[in-house]
Amino acid sequence: LGGPGTPGVLIMRRSIPKLAKPSAQPPHRPAGGTVRFTTDAMHAYEDKLEVREEGGTPEILGSIRAGAVFKLKREIGEDAIMHIEECYLARAYERLSRQRCPNLHIIGNPSASRLPTLSFLVTVENKLLHQNFVCALLNDLFGIQSRSGCACAGPYGATLLGIDDNVMRVLLKCFADTRAPIIKPGFTRVNLPFIE
Repeated sequence: LGGPGTPGVLIMRRSIPKLAKPSAQPPHRPAGGTVRFTTDAMHAYEDKLEVREEGGTPEILGSIRAGAVFKLKREIGEDAIMHIEECYLARAYERLSRQRCPNLHIIGNPSASRLPTLSFLVTVENKLLHQNFVCALLNDLFGIQSRSGCACAGPYGATLLGIDDNVMRVLLKCFADTRAPIIKPGFTRVNLPFIE
């Protein structure tokens, strides 16, 4: 719909960056456009935070895409989008509960207000199938796009999976020693956005 391939959008109160005295700090990633003056021996970074933190060539096409996404959201309406997504999620839960799949374990609270994302684990003979394997099966056998991992929220994922700090330390050591992605805990998730 345009989200992938767009730059990130950061929204914050104007007072927050001032607390860190950003004009005294170098940019996160120095690049062209972050300095107002430079020589071989010295430089002066831009005072405006948004200029200093946007080094390099601007993502013009991506910015146009981001604008189109916000325009579409406004035209459809947030309430309509939320209603459609809630219906999709309710229908998915209803169908899954009718199927009575003992090997499918939904993660999270299905009655909580949430985004239209189903997170789950799959077991076979009480053994967990790795989330990357489940994603590959969904894609290759059924054409269903899914994601695996911990949704950029490792501590929350560990809580959902019931993994305590002691087990996480062991997993971290194993991962550090082997770099084998199979060691990283996670789950499979499928998004049910308002577009079909």
